[in-house]
Amino acid sequence: MLAAVMAIMPAALAHHPEITAQATCTEGTVVVSGTSRAWSDCEGDGQCGHPDIRIQFDNFGGPVIWYDVATGSYTDGNGYQFNWGPIAWPAGVFGVSVRAYAVGDWNNGADGGPSSSVFVGYPTPCYGSIVVDKVTYPSTESNFEFDPSWGPDFELDDTDTPKNSGPLFAGTYSVVEEDLPAGWAMLGATCSDGSAVNAISLQAGETVTCTFYNTNKGRIIIDKVTAPATGDDPDFSFIRSWVGGVLSLDDNDPAYDSGWTVTPGALTVVESAMEGWDLTGLICSDPTQNSSVNLDTGTASINVAAGETVSCTFTNTAGGRIIVDKVAAQSAVQLFEFDPSWDDNFFLADPTPPYQSDYLAPGVYSVSEIVPAGWILGGVTCSDESPADAISLQAGETVTCTFTNRMPDTPQPDPGVIVVDKVTQPAGSAQAFEFDPSWGANFLLTDQGAAMASGPLAPGVYSVAEVNLPAGWSLVGAVCDDGSSPAAIGLSSGETVTCTFSNTEEELPGSLTIIKDAEPADDTVFSFGGDLGAFDLMDPSDSSATFPNLAAGQYVVTEGALSGDWLFDGVTCTAQAWSVAGQSVTVNLAPGEQATCTFSNVEEAVLGPNASLTIVKMTNPAGGEGFSFTTSENLSGPFTLDDGGSMLFSELEPGAYMVSEEDPGADWAFQSVTCDALDWSADGGSVTVNLAEGEAALCTFFNIAELPFTGGSPWLLPALFAGLGALLLGAGMVLVPALRRKG
Repeated sequence: MLAAVMAIMPAALAHHPEITAQATCTEGTVVVSGTSRAWSDCEGDGQCGHPDIRIQFDNFGGPVIWYDVATGSYTDGNGYQFNWGPIAWPAGVFGVSVRAYAVGDWNNGADGGPSSSVFVGYPTPCYGSIVVDKVTYPSTESNFEFDPSWGPDFELDDTDTPKNSGPLFAGTYSVVEEDLPAGWAMLGATCSDGSAVNAISLQAGETVTCTFYNTNKGRIIIDKVTAPATGDDPDFSFIRSWVGGVLSLDDNDPAYDSGWTVTPGALTVVESAMEGWDLTGLICSDPTQNSSVNLDTGTASINVAAGETVSCTFTNTAGGRIIVDKVAAQSAVQLFEFDPSWDDNFFLADPTPPYQSDYLAPGVYSVSEIVPAGWILGGVTCSDESPADAISLQAGETVTCTFTNRMPDTPQPDPGVIVVDKVTQPAGSAQAFEFDPSWGANFLLTDQGAAMASGPLAPGVYSVAEVNLPAGWSLVGAVCDDGSSPAAIGLSSGETVTCTFSNTEEELPGSLTIIKDAEPADDTVFSFGGDLGAFDLMDPSDSSATFPNLAAGQYVVTEGALSGDWLFDGVTCTAQAWSVAGQSVTVNLAPGEQATCTFSNVEEAVLGPNASLTIVKMTNPAGGEGFSFTTSENLSGPFTLDDGGSMLFSELEPGAYMVSEEDPGADWAFQSVTCDALDWSADGGSVTVNLAEGEAALCTFFNIAELPFTGGSPWLLPALFAGLGALLLGAGMVLVPALRRKG
């Protein structure tokens, strides 16, 4: 709750009442309350004064806004005391005059009787305010006009201080930007509380900032999309007619955004052609719908207006290729004619290089062989397992189709076999590696397991690739024993080709952490040396040292000579392989291992004083606070305890120790002190304990509340009276029968 300034007007003459008033704001609701006193001109006989008083509000002495009559209670020989309110604040005013009349002198509402008044202002915390800010792109000193619902129009430019409305009542307000300067457009307007600028919900005590954004520039966004999105697409070049010239983008780049920097007008952006890629889509999003595109030339013709954003997306599709290979038994000169659906016919012989198409758009293609007289087409295989008359070419894909021919008297070629083997370093790894063969489904291999044989395959060109390489492994080699590349294995009749894929496990760095565990942990310095160099540790402030990026191998760490009464208490490690010799540990760190070794030390016990004395405070009832104690010079007093608290004095030599409770004050009385000790004596609120060597003594000081009790717990006094009543009742039950017997 927050309150306005309180004012007081004392009485000036007899019967003039005294008044105090204040306005308070609680969660946006304002009320007025106060006290008044109706004075009497009597001489203390207790019968004078006015038991009623009229409280009225008016607006700076104007017409009465509100009034009521309150009845007070007689307080002394000089008048009546009134507590009035809370009264709701009158709507629509920022201040009121609060006037008090003694009713006996008030003439039926006329201002003829004695009165006192005080001015009360609307409490500041219940005001709100609205701040209007102007932001332009680019910054300008051009003025923008605003029409607020709370006052007259005003102007702002980007360099002006934001406009503050001044204090406003809680409610709904609006502000609009009107009559924009020529060439400027409004981008938007936001308010800090989430309200719309035409319905600003202002709360009591709130400041809402509304920002209006304008520009006299346009904005162009260019995005690049490729199919497929492989993650390693090339950069495509764009030529812009506006500032900046050539722009490079690939599918992984964020879209180019000019920001609000483009001068309105007719502009162009053209994508340069790239081999292997076709521009298959060009779309521009233009709010005014006066931009156009030409897919054939890769040109976007953009008409951008002030405040307008035009977005253009260029989509490119990777072309695929079809390779045709010829295998012909017993002939090195025979030409075979092929009829492709994508181009003119071509010829191939067995020894000639395979035919390769230009880049083709994704789609379904076909190629057929015109078989020469005297030859038989023995088989056709395509690397993607499509039939040659319906090759499903995907974006960026290369499909190899092999045509095998033989003469009628030539026996059928024997099938071949492709064997895939896995070799790892280190050898014998159980890590599985995935392979993608052109002749069948994917499979897994480990160095521990057997090699994978394809089964019988017709002569032709095949491929196999290692895919989805496991983390931490590198492919260091892939060779086939016939000299082929694994991407194009030329399998002959009856041939067995073995392709070996070699992988190396990347050695991950390890680390070794040395921890000091000392008992007691008192920051004694312990020194270490060895293969990790010299370093110091202290428990608890600097109790560990970590040595990162360590290669696999052996590391020796030795704790140095110990000082004073410290003893070596062993070392433990989390490493896979480690050993201890004296105060040294040897860790055989495996690749990537994160090992920890803890050196433990204990301080040898030293004969000396080891007795203790504990002081405990107890109160009845519970909850007493702030009891002060003094001590003899051989203890570290004075000290203060609350109910249930304790003070421990440790490491004491044998001898006499005294503790005294000081005067507990008006609310409490010292009751007693008891000790659990071999030799002790009490004198009032003081106790003397004669400690023996190694003795742990405990003394408890008891206090009881005085009556009447004025402590901080309101339930304690009733509890004490209830206890006293029970005590008296019990005594009565004993005494009455006794008196009767005596009588």
